[in-house]
Amino acid sequence: MIIYNARIVRTGPCVTEGLADNMLITFDAAGPADCLDYALVLSPVFKHPTVQILPGDRLQVAGKEYLITAIGREAQHNLYELGHLTLLFDASLFARHAGCLHLSGTCPALSDLKDNLVIVEAVS
Repeated sequence: MIIYNARIVRTGPCVTEGLADNMLITFDAAGPADCLDYALVLSPVFKHPTVQILPGDRLQVAGKEYLITAIGREAQHNLYELGHLTLLFDASLFARHAGCLHLSGTCPALSDLKDNLVIVEAVS
């Protein structure tokens, strides 16, 4: 089941700085202009109203699927309200801060960041 789906509108000119640190920041297209320079800019398509994002769910972006290994306590709220997430490609089992999502796998290439960002519930 899809929990969240957003169309990737553009990549900010400073996104490569985060990718170099295995990090990707997202924001809704209506977000603060100074933040959008560092973000993958999203236009939400679907937000499931009741299903929580949990470790074991999967994030799909750039033609790859990533296992969610940890999620901060405010991450889903921030994503739904602001389109904002800090994606960390470090497979940590513990959230570094309240708004982050930790993923297994290598950080995607800038050139691959197009189409959609989707979060899918784990299959039971």
